[in-house]
Amino acid sequence: MPRKNKAPAPAEAVEQKADATEDQKRAADKRAAALKGRDNDAEYIGALLVERRGYVTRGLDDRVAQVDEQIRLRGGEVPKD
Repeated sequence: MPRKNKAPAPAEAVEQKADATEDQKRAADKRAAALKGRDNDAEYIGALLVERRGYVTRGLDDRVAQVDEQIRLRGGEVPKD
């Protein structure tokens, strides 16, 4: 089956990627400004703990260790398995 969408020319692809990167930077700046002065570590740690439970359930020990490190960096307590 033939492709309906033509791939962008190389110059167009680079321009599109640069636009996406700028959009991503603006979005990150907006998130940072919205969270400024807010104590979001507790919420973030809660999300990390949920993520960690999923990795423990699936036996992904390397990912569990990475999440544990992030929990500690934010002042949280890593659960004992």
